[in-house]
Amino acid sequence: MSHKFTRLELYQLVWSEPLRKLGQRFGISDVAIAKRCRRSNIPLPGVGYWAKKETGKQVLQPPFPPRGLGQSDIVIIGGKHRYSWAPQESDKELLAATITPPPPFPEGLPEIAARAKELVGRVRAIASLANAHPSITRLLQEDEQRREKQKASRYPSSFDAPLFDSRFERRRLRLMNSLMLAFVRCGCAPSLGREIGSVSIHVGDERIGFSIGPLNGKPERQYPPKQIPADAKMKIDLGWHQPPPEIKVRWQDKDNAPLEDQLHEVAVGLIVAGEWAYRRSILRQYEHRLCRQKRLKDEIRRKEEEAARRERERLEKIEADRRNQLIREMLAWRRASDIRRYVEAQLTRRKPHAGAETLASLESWASWAIAEADRIDPILHDVLPGMAR
Repeated sequence: MSHKFTRLELYQLVWSEPLRKLGQRFGISDVAIAKRCRRSNIPLPGVGYWAKKETGKQVLQPPFPPRGLGQSDIVIIGGKHRYSWAPQESDKELLAATITPPPPFPEGLPEIAARAKELVGRVRAIASLANAHPSITRLLQEDEQRREKQKASRYPSSFDAPLFDSRFERRRLRLMNSLMLAFVRCGCAPSLGREIGSVSIHVGDERIGFSIGPLNGKPERQYPPKQIPADAKMKIDLGWHQPPPEIKVRWQDKDNAPLEDQLHEVAVGLIVAGEWAYRRSILRQYEHRLCRQKRLKDEIRRKEEEAARRERERLEKIEADRRNQLIREMLAWRRASDIRRYVEAQLTRRKPHAGAETLASLESWASWAIAEADRIDPILHDVLPGMAR
């Protein structure tokens, strides 16, 4: 089972009682709580804190730190979706919820950019790949393996050719390495993507992807990739579909400012994008809950309207059946009355002049006709009016 807290709620909890007791109360291990607190930038009591507090010694509690850039204000511990920003609500819970717009963020874009600059510090272009980021080192090692395989083969194949021997590719690696090391220093874990030149970083709880490639032309999907001219200009593209207008999504070589001179601006821009992505996710979560709640209410209303329509049709059918039954009973009564009058008219007309044999036949017919009238006359039946037999 997962438990959802705000960062402030979790901060207050971990400073109210030892993690072991807290974990027992929520059915979570104290290790899981500690890991999640560290990941959410929530300070924890040190070793001996609770013992000192019980003996009356003075203890210090650090102030509640602000939310980090790109960091979620919601902490979920336990369950399958403990790192999800949008835990699943049941339909019943969502229908009963009052969905309010998220509060406005206190900091605007200039303040976020200032925080990002302070976090990033100085970013310089690193010319050497000798002490590169482990992911870049792995690419170079794989390239060396290709080179050795190609040398050892009697029939060298272009599929075994090194990928990063050209001047363009070495420069791309240096740019990637410089940015990745800068992100490591400021706690934004970087990793390589599948495509050459693609990198992603974690800004708080948000993942931001970007790519470094030639300024002109589309990304190559073929393997081995085509050689790119050494003097080809490069660009860094932020991988954000339909970004907000205030977020910069591209940096490129300029005549007076190559990308190496723009790395600080790039790093700051990517971290700002991480914070903006988090804010967008909050808005999207709010909109998603609103839409889902509306769909649920519309479905309930549709079912209620359908049930009302069926009930209305049922009552209309009952009324129509009663009407039809009334008409049938009235017609049957009228027919029975007509038969009796007809029999009486026949007897009145024929009985005075009939012989014995004719009279017997006439009376026999009259008895049958009256019995038939009685059979169809609803008044003579034990069934109440309006009740079908």
